[in-house]
Formats: sequence, structure tokens, C-alpha cells
Amino acid sequence: MKLHGYWRSTAAWRVRLALHLKGIAHEQVAVNLLQGEQRSAAHLALNPQGLVPVLETEGAALSQSLAIIEYLDERFPQPPLLPADALGRARVRAAALTIAAEVHPLGNLRVQRWLKAELHADDAAVTAWLHHWMHDGLGALEQFSAQHGGNFLFGDAPGLADLCLVPQLYNINVTNAGMRFGTALNGKIDVNASAAWQRTSGAREAATQIGIPAVGQLANIRSVSIDKDALLLQAGLGANLSDKIRIGVDYSGLIGARNDDHGARATLNFAF
Repeated sequence: MKLHGYWRSTAAWRVRLALHLKGIAHEQVAVNLLQGEQRSAAHLALNPQGLVPVLETEGAALSQSLAIIEYLDERFPQPPLLPADALGRARVRAAALTIAAEVHPLGNLRVQRWLKAELHADDAAVTAWLHHWMHDGLGALEQFSAQHGGNFLFGDAPGLADLCLVPQLYNINVTNAGMRFGTALNGKIDVNASAAWQRTSGAREAATQIGIPAVGQLANIRSVSIDKDALLLQAGLGANLSDKIRIGVDYSGLIGARNDDHGARATLNFAF
């Protein structure tokens, strides 16, 4: 069994949690989304959407995290990730989809890039967009947990909804402090740059402790080691060649002692 994913992909993270919670042996294959490896011919042959995760198993390539997790739950039923009764299963699936279908897609990396490239949204506007949809979805889950939760979102055992919630909470548990610079030259060329210090809360060994009260055990579910503190760098240069043609070059980097991500992008936009 082989899982293709990226360490910061919340969708791939859900599947990693399921695999480790069930103790399923597997191989991990890194697909660097910032470098565009998801658009490579090899990856597109596995998933024409060019997304992660992809699970290779039984001679097939499965995509979409919730479909993969339900496949794993049917093939490896212990511990179960869905309740035994139909009503309970429907409720847990609804909670999971609140994140997987409502919150997560609106904050996806490709959505953020589109907002910046096509709508020219700056970092503050993109952040406001993310906060709005996260608040909307997580507020609904708080009410769900108040009605149906115990030690976990639904009852006292971890399930499908929890596997979606944990990575999403990591996404909002980050603080940044830094400086941003931007200017326009002659009305045709604009330059922007930013440097920020990022701190993530908690012990950043990316280990999530999920308790299983029924058997009195803890499952230590590891994803990838990341830094508690890191330096974020961004720079961009854009030029309007005419009223209808614009070119741009952007760079982004996350630099730390244990993780080092860099990405560059060139754009060419036409207005009709």
C-alpha cells in the first residue's frame, strides 16, 4: 500500500491519521505541491485531477480522502471510524463533510493562488477570506459537538469527523508577525515583498495524541516533523505590458531548521 501526499495537505493528513490509527503498514511518497509535482505526468496518470492524496492499493489508485478512508474502514474494520447505526453514520459523515466539502475547499492552495492571480487579492484579503469560511464551518461543528460529542466530536471514540477536524485545526493554529513592502513604478510595474516570523502553538513534532477510552490506550499519530518557529519570505514582481496583458513572477519560501520549502511561479494574464 502506497500513499502519495504532501505534509501540509490537510486532505492527505486525514488519510495518514486513518492509516496510523488502524496500524496499517504503508509507504509514503512525497508530492511537493509548491513545486507543482502534482501536475507531473506520473502523478496525473494516478489522479487526472492532479490532487493529493492518492492511495495505491490492490492494483488500483484511489483518490479523494473521504473515499479512501471509507475504503480503509471497510477493508480494515478495527477500530471502526463510523458508528454502527445508520443514523449515527449519517451524522458523522455530515460533520466530516462540513470540513471536507465546505471549509477545506475554499481555503485550498489552488484557491488562494487563484484569488491572488485572477482577482488580485492581497494577503490581507486572502486571510479575511480564509477566516470567514473557517469561522462559518467550525462554528457549526461546535454546535454539533455540543449535541453529540463526548471525548470526541461524536461519542467517546475517534472517527471520520475527527480525522477531518485535526488537520483543519492545525491550519488555524498559526500566528505570524512581520513586515510587508509594496510599491508601483510608473503605473506599470509593481514590486512587493514580505518577511515574517511564524510560530505554531504546541510541541511541533506534528504528533497528535488520539485517545481510545474503550481500550484505555493512546494512539500516537505522527505526520511529519516541522518547526515551531520558521521564517516566511515572499516576493513578487509584476508588469502591465498593455491594458490587456500582464506578466508576473512570484517567490515564496518557508525556512526552518527541519523544513525548507521554496516555490516560484510565473504568470501571464490576458484580459478580453
